[in-house]
Amino acid sequence: MSYHDTVVREINATLDGLAEARKKWIPNWVAHDLCKRHGDALPESEGAEWWRYTSYQYVRDLVRKQINARAGDQVSNPQQHQLVLNGFDRRYLQDYYMIEHRDEAVPVTEASDGELHSKAAQYRAMGKTCFAHADEIEHFIVWRRQANTA
Repeated sequence: MSYHDTVVREINATLDGLAEARKKWIPNWVAHDLCKRHGDALPESEGAEWWRYTSYQYVRDLVRKQINARAGDQVSNPQQHQLVLNGFDRRYLQDYYMIEHRDEAVPVTEASDGELHSKAAQYRAMGKTCFAHADEIEHFIVWRRQANTA
């Protein structure tokens, strides 16, 4: 297993723990926690701060990617763990949603009505755009066929 895969596995384990505790997924905090756990691995030297900084940035980027994969705006999200909401039948509602203005993933149960209304509007706009995109792809197929026969 590569170091990349090991880091991703640690990130997801951390996110799983936060989800179990119903805590927010804040990329900076998750990255800081992971780097702190491995802080003694780098001995003090003239270049140590540079390596700490670049390592943190790398881990922070991976954390953001994992949060987006798990709480991002995908139509189907197989990594999403299912939060049980007794009496609410759900197929698409995610456990976490990315709240853009705060740059964090918030449990659906803690998102404000306004944040959820904004997310619903975003999905409606995405749906409209996806249908228009599909129409344009099909239009391109017809156009290409006509251009090739001309």
